[in-house]
Amino acid sequence: MSLLARQRRLARALVLLAPLVLAFLPSAAIQAAPGRQLSDDVVVVVEQPGAGETVSGETVIRGWAVDRRATNDSGVRTTPGGVQVWMDRTEGSATGQLIGDAAYGLDRPDLANQYGARFRGSGFTIRWNSCLVPTGRHTLQVFAESAINSPQVGFTQVAVEVGPCPAAAGPSDILNSQPLRGNPSWTAIQERTSQLRGLAPRAELYRAPLTPETYARRFDADFAQYYQSQDVDTSRLLLIAFGLLDPGFNLAAALQRFQTSLPIGMYDPDTQVLFVSRDPPESPLARVTMAHEITHALQDQHYNFQELLGLRARRTGAGAADVVPDQQAAARALIEGDAILVQRMYQATTIQDPAELQRLADDEAAASAAVDMTDLPYVVYQSTYFPYLYGPPFIYGVIGEEPLTTYGRYGPAVDQLFRHPPVSTSQILHPDRYRAGVEPAAVELRSAAAVLGPDWVALGDGMLGELDHRIILENWLRTTDPDAVDRATAGWTGDRSAVYRRLDASGAPLGDIAVVLRTRWSTAADAEAWAAQYARTVPLRYSDPERYAGREDLLVRQELGPRSLAWEMPGERAIALRWDGQFSAIAIAPDLELARRLAELGIGS
Repeated sequence: MSLLARQRRLARALVLLAPLVLAFLPSAAIQAAPGRQLSDDVVVVVEQPGAGETVSGETVIRGWAVDRRATNDSGVRTTPGGVQVWMDRTEGSATGQLIGDAAYGLDRPDLANQYGARFRGSGFTIRWNSCLVPTGRHTLQVFAESAINSPQVGFTQVAVEVGPCPAAAGPSDILNSQPLRGNPSWTAIQERTSQLRGLAPRAELYRAPLTPETYARRFDADFAQYYQSQDVDTSRLLLIAFGLLDPGFNLAAALQRFQTSLPIGMYDPDTQVLFVSRDPPESPLARVTMAHEITHALQDQHYNFQELLGLRARRTGAGAADVVPDQQAAARALIEGDAILVQRMYQATTIQDPAELQRLADDEAAASAAVDMTDLPYVVYQSTYFPYLYGPPFIYGVIGEEPLTTYGRYGPAVDQLFRHPPVSTSQILHPDRYRAGVEPAAVELRSAAAVLGPDWVALGDGMLGELDHRIILENWLRTTDPDAVDRATAGWTGDRSAVYRRLDASGAPLGDIAVVLRTRWSTAADAEAWAAQYARTVPLRYSDPERYAGREDLLVRQELGPRSLAWEMPGERAIALRWDGQFSAIAIAPDLELARRLAELGIGS
């Protein structure tokens, strides 16, 4: 489970704030990973459209691809990305755009008769709406990747003329919605954003009015769904157990106060519509924000947010759920980081007038001043802004600086990240782990039912992730010793946590909760470093001069043996900490003896 397992829907309304964090994003870059080798053995042929043909509206791109080295089949990957079709992907081009993955493996008996039976399933096809790109001359590039070891790529291209669109797309189901293409201001932003991102629209983009009334209704509905979820309540109890949220804190009211201003716009993946409060977007801030939101629409059309965020269940071959909240946070960092980088490029290439730049700075300052974060707990703030703060540096760290400074290179480079998205916040925090393919290690945690007894029920278990471990320390150490936090959490390799609640005789929940967190570290020294820093936070947790006034001296600290500590605040809860080898365990329970036994369970799993 995540410390904020359902933050995604609420964070969607915070897209307005993306420009406000740009000043805090580092721009350091490293070398990009090498690409695939082009090969003459992988043959690609485009049969439709023909060279020089004029196309207009819905167009079918079809042909065939084979690896001549293959012995049993056509030799080309049938999985997504095996055959990709691009438009204007040429050296130095500003408009290289991914059209999409072609369906590959179509029956081609003519090729079987001519070249051999193994090449029968070598056809490909993809539909392309040429109404969604500028008229004039374009080139279509097709890349096919072989399925054998040491993959190689075949390539071909064909030039076509795109004629005027014969008719506008049909109306959207959203009331008062209109296509972006019908307005020159929107068309200019869409085309420039599409060029910079390197993604051609695959369907018409629609906009609809965003008013205070419609925003409030949508936001209230999100809150209702958010707070009535059992998963969210379990996350709230976990936050309370770790001291990141006071039991009496009204999180819903704080978030509602936080969301007082109407966003300039927001892309809604549920309806696939861009909701806008300024139409047309005439101010520099509105145009820059819309470039961000249109990037989200293009991402959704090409990579499917439902799949990328695991909202539509993806499953492994064994049938187990494939996406956990920490992985969702990593995917969101990729999504938002990409949109922020495109937003930056859009601003740099379209807003150069000093007066416009000053107006943009003034509008950003005003928007920032309107956001009240004084009552927002650190864990909520950090979980919400993590994608915006860490997404761009992650992309820099993986693809390097060259694709971000050479037109036409960014789209193909970042496309590989979306084809193989990061799977943990650890990979986001450490891009070298993504490049090396280092994924979280599986950690087992035995059930605590035998220790707790029949009065307790399990509410849920799952992986927290490196980000949540970092937040647990940062909540108290971020202003005094941030370097220690980084050192203490960098060795994280995996974890498992579980939350339990005590029930009364009727089955109603009591106030008592118990939490066990078992974490695996890269080395025994990393486990000890984490334990040392976590031990520093416990006294700080109970030193609040308001909440614990007159009780600070009541906190009891005990050494239970080698590599074992415990604390107890009478009348509240006890915390036990153990570490041994590469593992650490934290147990939080109503009394010290129960916490001690749960910590032993965590170490002994």
